[in-house]
Amino acid sequence: MASLRAVLVCLLVLSAGCTTLTSGPNESNTTTRATPTTPPGLVGGTVDADALVAAHERSLAGSSVHLETVRSNRTAETNGTVRTRVWVDDNGTARTIEVRERGAERRRVETWRGPAAGYRRGDDQRVTAVRSDVAPATRYRTARLERWLSAGRYTVRTVEDGTPRRYVLAADDGGPPSGERLEADEVRYEGRAVVTASGRIELFAVTFVTVERNKWGRHVRARTYTYRVVSAGGVTVERPEWASSQARPVGRDQAVGAGTADVPTGASDA
Repeated sequence: MASLRAVLVCLLVLSAGCTTLTSGPNESNTTTRATPTTPPGLVGGTVDADALVAAHERSLAGSSVHLETVRSNRTAETNGTVRTRVWVDDNGTARTIEVRERGAERRRVETWRGPAAGYRRGDDQRVTAVRSDVAPATRYRTARLERWLSAGRYTVRTVEDGTPRRYVLAADDGGPPSGERLEADEVRYEGRAVVTASGRIELFAVTFVTVERNKWGRHVRARTYTYRVVSAGGVTVERPEWASSQARPVGRDQAVGAGTADVPTGASDA
């Protein structure tokens, strides 16, 4: 299980001040427990995931940003990983590259969404039209972030003074994302997040392990998920050459056709 804990170890290193998310040269690394303000969604030291994610989306709106998410699903029989990179500029134009790997199988899907049109291209090089007007949860990839935050019992562990002030949230107790059934004899949930006073979630990482015992033996399933704001400001999104202007965009009230869903088909969901 050591490899599964690497994400959480990296997050703890972040909170200690060893990466670009830590205090800058003119900032203090002093940890304090009393602050004049707290991020939206933090009440009495506990976390309201819905309110915090909504504040995170507001903090990204109108600014350019580069995001990365990685999620994995590991059992004795399978090993699947989904890596996603997202770039959004000041005007809301967005580009997404998603790579799914399961064993020797690898699938890549790229999406570009401009002011009036959106297009997707898969491994077969076929370009299809998709919606360009999407909700913040789709643009900033926050739906899964909200589900995993809601699944844990997060509290404020430390507060780091600086510009901006950062709150380190932690949960050592929780369950599966909302809507999922849980059939296991043992459960381990470990999550950490670094949040600014405005509510921006700079980094989130969770490990969820279940152990089920039956007549065939002991079965372990380990899932990890990370969400990271790589950079904010100065991010540009250029229209790729493959985004054909001849493909008909899908309007707000039109049904999205086959092959144009936001989640690519034909690959397991890690």
